[in-house]
Formats: sequence, structure tokens, C-alpha cells
Amino acid sequence: GPTGAAITTIDFGTGNGTTWMAVNPVTNRLYVQTGDVQVNVVDLNTYNVIGSFPITGLWVQMIVNPLTNQLYVVEWEGPDYVVQIDLNTNTQVGRRSYGGNLINGIAINPINNHLYLSGTTFTTLATTTMTSGARRSPTPRSHPCPARASIAHGRPIAAIRR
Repeated sequence: GPTGAAITTIDFGTGNGTTWMAVNPVTNRLYVQTGDVQVNVVDLNTYNVIGSFPITGLWVQMIVNPLTNQLYVVEWEGPDYVVQIDLNTNTQVGRRSYGGNLINGIAINPINNHLYLSGTTFTTLATTTMTSGARRSPTPRSHPCPARASIAHGRPIAAIRR
């Protein structure tokens, strides 16, 4: 189809507005927070929801390390926390506070597994690692076409051809 045309839409059900999402390009999975209760796992080969896992707290940002298959989430609590989810098991394996700081930016270098955190109360950029475990390679999946997802709060998301 033409550039910018919708490839498909993914409906998460009535009342399940989408808020945050992250992609693992190695496994070709999309992780989408719906409402404030769960994260849906979408297979980007088929655009089907293939699973979900519950969440607690108020999540405000998500990022995936594609080399370790770990999801890092900023959980807003007043001081903020970074929550680590192992995407091989969809379970929480870590949760850390960074000295009462309010985090409003998160980035990751997958090669050294360093998280970079910024926020309104940081005077310097914080750099951290959540785990010291060995790198695990997730199973690669095929990619049917290059796509990215666009989001409209409270509406189904659409995959858009670049």
C-alpha cells in the first residue's frame, strides 16, 4: 500500500484505552499498556494479541532491551521507580527507586545494558544497570514488513507502513 496507509488495526476492547508501548525488534513483539491494569503482548507477524500480564502502580514510560528481552518501566509513585519485567516469563524481577527523584525520561543502551534516566529533580543524568546477569538472546521472529505503530489515546492502535 501507499506510504502512511494503515496496514491493520489492533482492537484491545471497549474501555481499554492504550497508553504506553514498546517494541522488541528481535522477537517482533509489541507491548501495549491498556487502561491501568495490564500489558498486552502483540505478535507483529500476525498483529494478534497473544497474551497479557497484569501491572500494578501507575506506569508512565516503557522501553525494551532487545538483547536481554527485558522491559523497563517508569512507575510513577511520587518518588518514581524503575520496574524490570522479564519478557521470557512476563514477570517482575526488579523494582528500584533512585533517591526520590521524579523520572521523566528513560533510554537504554542494549550493548552494555545501561539505563539512562532524566528527570525534573536530577541534577545530572543518571546511569544504572538493573541486573548483572548474563545476556540472554530472545528467539528472533521474521518481519513481514517494516512497520511502526502510532497511538491515539483511548483508541485502537494502527500499524503504519513507512
